[in-house]
Amino acid sequence: MIRDLLINLFRILFLITFQVLILNNVQIGAYLVPFLYIWGIMRLPLRTPPWLLLVTAFFIGLSVDLFSLAPGFHAFSCVLMAMARHLFVKATITHELYDADISLSVSGAGFSWFLRYAAAMIAVHHLALFVLEAFSWPGLLQAVLRTILSGAFTFALVLLSELLTGRRR
Repeated sequence: MIRDLLINLFRILFLITFQVLILNNVQIGAYLVPFLYIWGIMRLPLRTPPWLLLVTAFFIGLSVDLFSLAPGFHAFSCVLMAMARHLFVKATITHELYDADISLSVSGAGFSWFLRYAAAMIAVHHLALFVLEAFSWPGLLQAVLRTILSGAFTFALVLLSELLTGRRR
């Protein structure tokens, strides 16, 4: 229990630092911006209470907002993603898997489940973030385009990170 808490805390602190110092400065055009820090929320334990999930997501997003000079966009997007995560997990994880307390990872939940999970969480986060940034009807198409392109880039990074750090069976 303590070991898992420390691993998750280290992962989140590392991802926030990596996001702020490295990935925030990586922009390929105006449409490809990687947001790997959300993987920390995605990998929180299955049995994390919903209130703790929301509070953790808020502080992760707020941390990125503070260093990105964004007025709460990441905090809102992370909280929305945490709410979607709770609903997605509740709808897709069987009672047997929940009782086994699986890890929300490729090695714990399976490759196909993790692909759907990651795609859904990244889409929710990115769409919320980019729509908030655009905040206008003319900017909506650009927000959707940024969601698709940045989402695909983030998805590739999350999957790569998952495969590199996943436990072997």
